[in-house]
Amino acid sequence: MSFVYALEMLGTAAFAVSGALAASRKRMDIFGFCVLALMPAVGGGTVRDVIIDRVPVFWISDNRYVAVAIIAALFVFFAPHPKPGGRRRLLIWADALGLALFAALGTEVSLAHGTGPLVAVMLGVTTAVTGGMIRDIICNEIPLILEREIYATAAFAASLAYVFVDQVTDIKLVFDTYGQRELPLKWKAGKLQTLGSMLASAPRLRQGMDARPGKEPEYMLELYSFESSPYARPVREKLCEMEIPYILRSCGRTQFQEWILPPLRKRFNIRPSSVLENRRVLQTTEGKVAIPYLYDPNVEQGLFESADILNYLEENYAA
Repeated sequence: MSFVYALEMLGTAAFAVSGALAASRKRMDIFGFCVLALMPAVGGGTVRDVIIDRVPVFWISDNRYVAVAIIAALFVFFAPHPKPGGRRRLLIWADALGLALFAALGTEVSLAHGTGPLVAVMLGVTTAVTGGMIRDIICNEIPLILEREIYATAAFAASLAYVFVDQVTDIKLVFDTYGQRELPLKWKAGKLQTLGSMLASAPRLRQGMDARPGKEPEYMLELYSFESSPYARPVREKLCEMEIPYILRSCGRTQFQEWILPPLRKRFNIRPSSVLENRRVLQTTEGKVAIPYLYDPNVEQGLFESADILNYLEENYAA
């Protein structure tokens, strides 16, 4: 049994206990205990699976979820019942435990099914709170999530935290394997990087989304650039759109002097000696470092300026 599966069973049991305690407060029979235990235990996950078209739903393909919920209901039914006030406190604690586990697990299932991070967070919250709402409605009570605003906030925070950890873990693996240095601070922001990229893309409408294959060069082109350059982005989009293979020569800044605007560097005769080989090569061969720079080894020609590069690609490599 995997650790994640064990957490799923723990969350199922916790929510089932909360349902059984609600049945105890309403003085239901053993059937009522089982029904109310099943509602929070499998209700939220069922709604999630229906939304993402995951068939069969989880508790049909694995009956152990139902078995754990019924066993928890029977345990509560036959165990000595606490005082009415104590039952309420136990219900809240059991509900809180199930909510925390199901929010993260629901997010994980959604991400694994191919949803985006925002949808995954929404489905994580749905997994965590829907079953409890069904339980409370059957009991003719105001759903607990509507009585205590912290419940929805906690579910959202758990889902968001899982997405954050998932993103940082993936990027950290790349840096640990190939980066030869610690994970940069900006990437510890996780999905905030994705959000920033989405905001930068929004005003560009369909740019970078088309596919129009061009001619494949005999030797791969070389693009001197860095990822966040707004001037290099149209060039990368064009190369991707035309399916032209190229070698990326990263020219990211490594020294403070390299952040000074080129006119100021020229005015004060500032010539930073970069530790990055690609920047040194560009400085030596072209006499300056400007982004983007495209070198075509097929004609031994290099170009600066985004507009000139885009025109060159259209004239020479459009199908």
